[in-house]
Amino acid sequence: MRKVLVSTVLALSIAMSFVSPASAASLPDTHFRVKSVTLDARSGTILVRARVQCTGRGTMSWDSSVRQSGTRAHSSEDVPCDGLFRMQNIFLVPKSGRFHAGTAELVTGDIICGTDVCIGGATGRLVRLQPHRSSVG
Repeated sequence: MRKVLVSTVLALSIAMSFVSPASAASLPDTHFRVKSVTLDARSGTILVRARVQCTGRGTMSWDSSVRQSGTRAHSSEDVPCDGLFRMQNIFLVPKSGRFHAGTAELVTGDIICGTDVCIGGATGRLVRLQPHRSSVG
């Protein structure tokens, strides 16, 4: 599985390197950084928090997926291109089963579209999920 993950990330990185300078100039300026990945032990869901910014004409969205022992989830979030830095959350809720403390495979990425081109990229890594009790409820 790890070889497949590394191959996918490498292929996406290579594909991104073929964007022409003229096309890149039409893309909005973006920033995307995952700040935390936490497990809610009560619900078995995962919260991914990221600091994002999009400035210029175009669109941006980011996504996250996680897989652990046959349990998986995926979600995405749009980012307004208004120039403001903001923290955004993605809640990863499995369709069946629950996530638990331990190692999981996390893939995060973004898609940026300008006036005439879209590009995307993703990175994968193994993360250690630590139990965290939700204060809500």
